[in-house]
Amino acid sequence: MSQEVLEDLFGDSEPFSDFFNGMFRGRGAGGGRSRTYTPRPRRGSDLEAETEITHEEAYGGTTRTLEIATETGTRRVQIRIPAGIADGARVRAAGQGAPGLQDGAAGDIFVRVHVLPHRVFRREGDNLHLRVEVPLDIALLGGEVEVPTPKGTRVKLRIPEGTQNGAKLRLKGLGMPHLKDAGSGDLIAEVDVRLPVPVPPEARALAEALRGSREGSHAGR
Repeated sequence: MSQEVLEDLFGDSEPFSDFFNGMFRGRGAGGGRSRTYTPRPRRGSDLEAETEITHEEAYGGTTRTLEIATETGTRRVQIRIPAGIADGARVRAAGQGAPGLQDGAAGDIFVRVHVLPHRVFRREGDNLHLRVEVPLDIALLGGEVEVPTPKGTRVKLRIPEGTQNGAKLRLKGLGMPHLKDAGSGDLIAEVDVRLPVPVPPEARALAEALRGSREGSHAGR
């Protein structure tokens, strides 16, 4: 069995390397052909790490400088986190892991990213959801309300006449950036119709008229 095979089975660390070298040198001294063994390069180990980012950082992309513990000590590594990354996803820093042996390539670092929840937006895939307060008169007659976007700006959302409470209205392309493709998901606004407080006399009169009309139609059946 060759020295290369034995090292694949048992490794090339001490005291095995001294034993193998002595054994194969001994064979050469006994009359066999001796040869010089050159250890093969070995790739370094991959390392794992974790980090937290905000929703805003996940939207725009960011970097983190992490302290990575290795066999030779602690070192600082800067990790780039791409825009659109989802909670729990991993990013890879090639060649930043443990150093290789015998001029072997270094391993990689895999960083698991945890995205903190946002107080306004709820993410589903690359779409973002939020609740939008809509006054009763706008829900009845139609109009516009302002809604926030993940960019930190505000846009106008058109409310069609007769919009029901809980209706979902879509703003295309205002969600999270796609991680691997161009473009973005959508921003989906869920309508939260709000009654005026206190209820004005006109609204009360309208509600009473609607109630009378409904009760009259039921009585006529």
